[in-house]
Amino acid sequence: MKYVNTCLFVILLGMIAQSQELSNIKRIKIISSGYDPQSHIAKIIFRNDSTKDITAFGISVTMSIDTKDGAFAEQHGDWIRDFIRTPAFDAGISEADVRARKKDGIPPHPELPNRPIHPGETVEDSQDFSYIQQYLTGVVIRVGTVLYSDGTAEADNAGSYERLLLGREIDTKAARRSVEIVQKALARKHDPHPMSFTIEELERAKAEVPAAARPEDAGEGFTIAWTGILNETIRELRSREIKRPGGKTDTGDKQPFKNLKEERNFLADFASTEKEYIDRYAKQGGLWKIDK
Repeated sequence: MKYVNTCLFVILLGMIAQSQELSNIKRIKIISSGYDPQSHIAKIIFRNDSTKDITAFGISVTMSIDTKDGAFAEQHGDWIRDFIRTPAFDAGISEADVRARKKDGIPPHPELPNRPIHPGETVEDSQDFSYIQQYLTGVVIRVGTVLYSDGTAEADNAGSYERLLLGREIDTKAARRSVEIVQKALARKHDPHPMSFTIEELERAKAEVPAAARPEDAGEGFTIAWTGILNETIRELRSREIKRPGGKTDTGDKQPFKNLKEERNFLADFASTEKEYIDRYAKQGGLWKIDK
């Protein structure tokens, strides 16, 4: 339901620049990378040169910003793509995001494989910087973090590495709570509205923020992430909720269920998919050894 998200050269005064930079990640080969100031798209193509599947990666970003008062500044960030939810996870962009991007005239996200990146496989990823294009004079991006299927990782960006691990931790805890709620809903054999019950319980669960595995991770950010994941699940369930007599349901591009059986089957399938994700996470342990 929730779904995870080149290098370079400083671009000055509207010039188009293309550059190659060796990744500090040993088992990644950068094929091409660059930033186009006309489209405001930064793009990177790289190959998995390891013997292991890549289950997640992070792209480190350095932006050169013109503050319009004669000063220049550098801002750092990253974007993350996580495939551990495969096949349920959609590589970091939800259907609602796709619709919003199309409505706003933003190019749709390039297709990433809806599964781990296999050894020898080449992938393309990009990011649209139109939202700050009036201030942007340059973008430098590189692969900063890679997580492998055997529980190891390569990382030269501690921030994106820790965000990947923390994101998986919160997502898994939210998945467990969602499964508990759905199972509770399905156990109510005579409830004619199990989806409504599930949504109401998920709304209440937003206030039940679990403890972080590391005390230093607790705080507002952890709470926001927990709430955001549950909100995404709630939105997905609401989009499929059965229409009630006299009621209205915003189904987006999905069709509401025709009857109670379809609704209960959907909830059962949802719980099964979430449990598969939890199992995949458990097999990787949630902790990675960084290869030097």
